[in-house]
Amino acid sequence: KIASDMNKPNGQFVITPAEVPAFLQTLPLAKIPGVGKVSAAKLEAMGLRTCGDVQKCDLVMLLKRFGKFGRILWERSQGIDERDV
Repeated sequence: KIASDMNKPNGQFVITPAEVPAFLQTLPLAKIPGVGKVSAAKLEAMGLRTCGDVQKCDLVMLLKRFGKFGRILWERSQGIDERDV
């Protein structure tokens, strides 16, 4: 979904599994489904602006701070999302 949004209007953008880490490294957290204005502000206050920042975070810390959403954020920042497209 994120990749297809990158190439509007036809929505075709291919990322191979090997390219996922580099693609996500600089992706702003606001582009992650589920990250709204409030959560983006909280993440920004923690110095977390990109998926790369979250990739470096300890999952336990994210769980303590954000609960279930912490795991979702960590997974999506790693390129893990089991939802149907």
